[in-house]
Amino acid sequence: MTNKGKEKVSDKAKALIQNMIYNDMKPGDKLPTETMLSEQFGISRSSIREALQALESARVVEKRNNGTFVTSDMEECFINPLSIMLQLSMIGLPELLELRLLLESEAAGYAACRATEQQIRKLGDLAWMMQKPNITVEEYIDLDTSFHLTMSEAAGNTALDYLIKDVNTVLRRHFPKACTLEFVKSSAIPCLLELADAIKTGNRDKAVQCMTKHLTESASLLRSISDAATD
Repeated sequence: MTNKGKEKVSDKAKALIQNMIYNDMKPGDKLPTETMLSEQFGISRSSIREALQALESARVVEKRNNGTFVTSDMEECFINPLSIMLQLSMIGLPELLELRLLLESEAAGYAACRATEQQIRKLGDLAWMMQKPNITVEEYIDLDTSFHLTMSEAAGNTALDYLIKDVNTVLRRHFPKACTLEFVKSSAIPCLLELADAIKTGNRDKAVQCMTKHLTESASLLRSISDAATD
């Protein structure tokens, strides 16, 4: 069997086990053994094992001495299908970037209407720190992540906040290989400065416009790196 074929079987195993968990199990339940899952789904044990390893990495299941269990940590929310799909890389980068644009552009508008004084101050502080003359890409990425997550919280919608955090958790691993100081200084920082000011002044339309511009330009950069890697 080719590696590509094996990957497809492993992906199928992940999907089948996920569906079983979502539909028939609850936190703390013990999963069937690898042998039982292999017989139940008609999939080799090696593919079942790979699927379980991926689910463990995504914190859907946890291994103990006496078997594999659905995670009991509700804070990680195993029942959140989007979180699981993102962490298992079942959603491609182009779709993820589109989703981020949809979510965060709207969130920026809400933040302009709902941000607290403390959140406004934090956004301003983060934008100010980005202007340090000798800022590194790594420092910018840390500040940018904090900015986006603070803005997400300022939107005042818990469901939206969780979705944005899930998306940013996955996208963050792409940032170091795509982000450059030229992009940071010529595009990202000016946009975020304008966005912080729009939220401070309660200008919803301007906030949406700034975030849309920032994410569109960021997405273009990420796509160019991704396309180059596949050539």
